[in-house]
Amino acid sequence: MIEISHLTKRYHDRPVLSDITLSMQDTGLLYIIGKSGAGKTTLLSLIGCIDETYEGSICFNKKELKNMTEEEKADYRFQHVSFVFQDYCSLEEETVEENLMKSLDITNLSKEEKKRKLLSVLERVGLKEKKKMKFKDASGGEKKRLSLARGLLRDSDILLVDEPVSSLDVTLRKEITSILEEESKKRLVFIITHELDSIPSSATVYELVDGVLCLRKKGEEENKTK
Repeated sequence: MIEISHLTKRYHDRPVLSDITLSMQDTGLLYIIGKSGAGKTTLLSLIGCIDETYEGSICFNKKELKNMTEEEKADYRFQHVSFVFQDYCSLEEETVEENLMKSLDITNLSKEEKKRKLLSVLERVGLKEKKKMKFKDASGGEKKRLSLARGLLRDSDILLVDEPVSSLDVTLRKEITSILEEESKKRLVFIITHELDSIPSSATVYELVDGVLCLRKKGEEENKTK
């Protein structure tokens, strides 16, 4: 689904990502680890077509991202990719329900279908009873789970996740990791993290070192098919 070939990204002529080649399957759990400043978020932004300036190639279903029309890029971002960011991109005075419903406004679902889907996702992240809570009143852990809920609302091909378990307790880490593992059975889940102890055995793990992507571990399912 995603094919990256000889990808290089520069900032002020300094390479942040250097000659990266990576093939990603339609489903699975893929983690990128590395120190702060290693280029993890940059790679996430490039795959999500948020940043479009790079050398080399990033193809989705054999179509080069940077060569897409503006309409095709918008379709890619809204139909094929969902994001789970550390910054919550939410209006503090709105309720949880109001904030999350915006993610469903671009779908063709009926009003009742949107409500059912919203409640189902809130139940998955353990916040069904908090739908009327104002976002400003949510704790840090609740905001993390709401960010994940936003990403789960749309049935996109790719889920791009930025540090999903940082600053959470052990119980919440396990719960969120379990949700991401379940999602990876039906779509590609691409995660960047510092939290090495929360990476499940099912995941394939790469590390970014000085802009170079190195394979550290193949996932269990991938090993079975080799």
